[in-house]
Amino acid sequence: FVSFYSVEDGYAVQVIDIDGNLIGDSFVITEGFAPSPNNDHVLILPNNNFVTWISSTATIYDLNGNIISSFDITEADNLILTSDNLLVNYWSEDESIVVQKYNLDGSLNGEQITIFASTYYISSFDITSTGNYVIAYSQYDENTDLENIYTKTFDENGSLLGEFAITPENVLEDTIVEGKVVASDPDGDALTYSIVGDTPAGLTFNADGSYTLDTNNE
Repeated sequence: FVSFYSVEDGYAVQVIDIDGNLIGDSFVITEGFAPSPNNDHVLILPNNNFVTWISSTATIYDLNGNIISSFDITEADNLILTSDNLLVNYWSEDESIVVQKYNLDGSLNGEQITIFASTYYISSFDITSTGNYVIAYSQYDENTDLENIYTKTFDENGSLLGEFAITPENVLEDTIVEGKVVASDPDGDALTYSIVGDTPAGLTFNADGSYTLDTNNE
């Protein structure tokens, strides 16, 4: 991984292996560096280079601090590395999400893709191992005074594959809440469900999407 810290002329960079050993000497970068050494504007690439960005410019370095390439991006907060080793920059335009892919050397990979998301703001964006785009966003419901959560999946051309909504409910404390998550596969295949990360206290979640929540747990 890469450690950043402030110096007079920019940011010093130290590359460290998984065991905590220093790899080479630290070096200073003065352009294309992250606006803060504690932010997340840096990605380690699978070819052992790394990319860091500020404003509308991303810069790729090798482990010795040499600049490999620089390229323009549209939204500085939204640059991710996909599971198939592409860099993806995405941003909102009207009620759509525009996506641009880059190769690991900073060159363009295809044309921009426009996804009609029906929202101005997305809370998360991801690309699956099959190249599909998954977005999630929330929307206020004035009838319930709650935020509904929506998830939509699109293919690599931006066409909608499926969507589902999560509608929150106000429930009494010390009660049991039961429900079921329902989704469909565009090919008609059976789905199983699981939780990524830690399971919240009191929640029992099953592979068929059914769940129970004991609200007595905090």
